[in-house]
Amino acid sequence: MKYEQLSGYEKFILLTENVSGVSANLSSYSEFKLALEALTRCAKSDTKTMRWKGTIIVKPVMMYDAEKALRNIKNNKWDNTIFQLCNALRIPLHRRSA
Repeated sequence: MKYEQLSGYEKFILLTENVSGVSANLSSYSEFKLALEALTRCAKSDTKTMRWKGTIIVKPVMMYDAEKALRNIKNNKWDNTIFQLCNALRIPLHRRSA
């Protein structure tokens, strides 16, 4: 099966396969989708703020970094910008138990 034909969840499993600390489960996938939504908003313009959950906030990631992270994800490469964004927006991307 071609990568393009995989579901979003299957792509997430492949993406996180070699990422230390991220569990490939449905809870993490749900949080990852929320992080992708935030990354997409950060990538939309070069303004320093964005609307998040009804509030205007300072972007945790600037446009260039968000675009780069989205390109990496599209190419099935993890980008640690996701952790930075999740920490800033308090998105609890589930971590594997040590």
